[in-house]
Amino acid sequence: SHVTGTWTKVGMNLETGAFEDALRNLLLMVSFILGAMLSGCMIPKSNVLLGYAMYGWALVGNALLLLAAVLLHSETFLAACLTAAACGLQNGMITSYSGAIIRTTHITGLATDVGLILGRSFVAFLWR
Repeated sequence: SHVTGTWTKVGMNLETGAFEDALRNLLLMVSFILGAMLSGCMIPKSNVLLGYAMYGWALVGNALLLLAAVLLHSETFLAACLTAAACGLQNGMITSYSGAIIRTTHITGLATDVGLILGRSFVAFLWR
């Protein structure tokens, strides 16, 4: 959930030559954005659409991602990526549900918006 700090670590790791750590942090960012993208696929607009948008399924997806992270706790990096995806999914859902009135800050909000736009664009592309 600390997207701003994780993105900062990517830059710091690149500067010091810790490329493996930079890649791991970058994968955490991608996981977060993929979670928000999943939310964008399920919730087509940034306003409340009761009965049409899949808020319940988004919550189920969030629970399943967190359950998988717990079950795969021995694979700590995979569990961290699943948890980051769950955070992105939840942030995307809340941003959509609130009509984008409730905003996350710094890079987290930007990553959530990017994920939502990618998800909604993907669904629009599929419906063509």
